[in-house]
Amino acid sequence: MIDAKAFGEELAGIVKAATAPLLARIEALEGQVKAVEARPAGLTAEALAEQVEAVEARVKSHADEAMRKAMERGFAAQEDGLRQIVKECSELYDPELPDIPAMVAEAVEEAVKSIPAPQDGKDGARGERGEPGRDGLDVKDLFRADGGRLIAVMSDGTTKDLGVFVGKDGEPGRDGADGKDGSDGLGFEDMSFEFDEHGRVIAKFQRGDVVKSVRLPGIVDRGPYKSGESYEKGDAVSYGGSLWIAQDATNEKPDGGKGWRLAVKKGRDARAS
Repeated sequence: MIDAKAFGEELAGIVKAATAPLLARIEALEGQVKAVEARPAGLTAEALAEQVEAVEARVKSHADEAMRKAMERGFAAQEDGLRQIVKECSELYDPELPDIPAMVAEAVEEAVKSIPAPQDGKDGARGERGEPGRDGLDVKDLFRADGGRLIAVMSDGTTKDLGVFVGKDGEPGRDGADGKDGSDGLGFEDMSFEFDEHGRVIAKFQRGDVVKSVRLPGIVDRGPYKSGESYEKGDAVSYGGSLWIAQDATNEKPDGGKGWRLAVKKGRDARAS
């Protein structure tokens, strides 16, 4: 451990040695001031005061500079010693603090251990019976409104807007199996015309065992209407002196049935001359 008293004495010696030239310089300057003061009376007080101030300023400047350099040399020489003193003082008056967080954690753990473990309490008294809840609503129907909004119709008749619902496009389906080859179609070279028993024109298509027949539309004169016979569309009959044309298959009388249309109305009888 460094002896503070010895260190102080050594530092004082260094400062004294460093300031000795300064003290000699000051003493010389003071001699100059006294010499100035002893000059003949012809020197005015103002001029003398200015010279004194100039000498004092020079002395102060040299004194400050010499003191600064002496202190720098003294402290630089004893830097290591000062560091050792600071370290020893710190160890003496600032010992290492205990681990506060660990001490707190240990105290808390001990306090928790001392708390009794909780036990199940007794069942509470039975509460009062609540009001019956309302019946739930079911979704009865769904439909899409304008803008792609999905609307749900509830069981009580109200509706709920479920927002915009747009499904994503599905993946393309697989190709279906190839179908069987169809039979050859019938053309004009297979067509011929025939007439049925009432003179209706029949277009007949035949190739081998395949036969297709279709009646061509047109008006066919069936003569006077005969009760009990069946008539097809386009059949024309005379009845009551008028010409009637069947509009659909029918067996009704022309003057009362809906399947007939009056084509030519009976004329008036001629007058005798």
